[in-house]
Amino acid sequence: MKNGIDVSEFQGTVDFSKVKASGVSFVILRAGYGKESSQIDKSFAENIAAALSAGLDVGAYWFSYATNEAEAAAEAKLFSKVMKPYLGKIRYPLFYDYEYASYSYSVKRGILPTKRLITDLTKKFLETLRDNGWYGGWYTNLDYYQNRYYPEELREYPLWLAQYGLGADAYPCAMRQISSTGSVPGIYGYVDLDRTEKDFPEIIRKAGKNGLSKPAPEPPVLTVAGSGVRIRSLPSIFGRVLGALSRGTKVIFLSDSGIGWSRIRFGKTEGYMANEFLSGKKLSAYPKALCCGIGVNVRAKPSLSGRVLFQINRGKEFTVRGISKSGWMDALIDGEDGDIYYDPSYIEYPFGK
Repeated sequence: MKNGIDVSEFQGTVDFSKVKASGVSFVILRAGYGKESSQIDKSFAENIAAALSAGLDVGAYWFSYATNEAEAAAEAKLFSKVMKPYLGKIRYPLFYDYEYASYSYSVKRGILPTKRLITDLTKKFLETLRDNGWYGGWYTNLDYYQNRYYPEELREYPLWLAQYGLGADAYPCAMRQISSTGSVPGIYGYVDLDRTEKDFPEIIRKAGKNGLSKPAPEPPVLTVAGSGVRIRSLPSIFGRVLGALSRGTKVIFLSDSGIGWSRIRFGKTEGYMANEFLSGKKLSAYPKALCCGIGVNVRAKPSLSGRVLFQINRGKEFTVRGISKSGWMDALIDGEDGDIYYDPSYIEYPFGK
């Protein structure tokens, strides 16, 4: 459980170092309200600089006076602009705040906000934040949650719910405001208290929002399925041996060559291992070649002085486990191992030399 507070200009000057020392780990700051640039919270710049300096995790909220979706989008764009200098530093969501004053503002202008309108305003605001690279959520109280929203339509966004006293956990939410009359060192007077079990910094980092870098996916791990399996310098049985691994050893998969070999990493060693000796992922098989000559020699070693084991003729297909720099194929023919000199005039091989 993480303890937090939310503050605005109404808290006056806050000593965030004392706040942090008291056990508070995050703060949600009011950034502003409405759609005019003159409506930025007067203490926001000072608050965010001090909160970040104190080592607190920071989020922010925007109080809405939107009467239609276009105004909600304009508010979100202004909010995004205000927060832009802090990209990469905001580890909690940016919240949309629609409350009684928001409702009254619309009524005074002859607009009666329905559940449909309030829900749509919230969605439009949060969609605009998302499109601008921010991780957004919505704040509301229990009355509005029950009577003024279609909350099921906002499930994809974290809910910050003001719900105090007994039964305060009756409605599941991502973050809960538990009091509006809290007392915290470093703040004169009452302050809102909040709690969450969510690891928002990690959630937002994984989402790649708020300017936080999305972590690179972990490479797959494969298992060596043979004994004394060699790691080679090239995707070929002719590659230089860099080491050998026993059955059951775990290796990091880097890439599949497409010709029956994969580039792997074990400790500080990177090289190639034959896919026939790796398990845990579907991998490519050795490619096939086709004999299109008569009496092609299959030798015991990759040299013209190598003993001839047998010959193959036109139409015979065989498996290629690698080609040496001098042009010899390591061939597997009906279970027999041998070497064939690669000459395109009598060997058809789709991958070339």
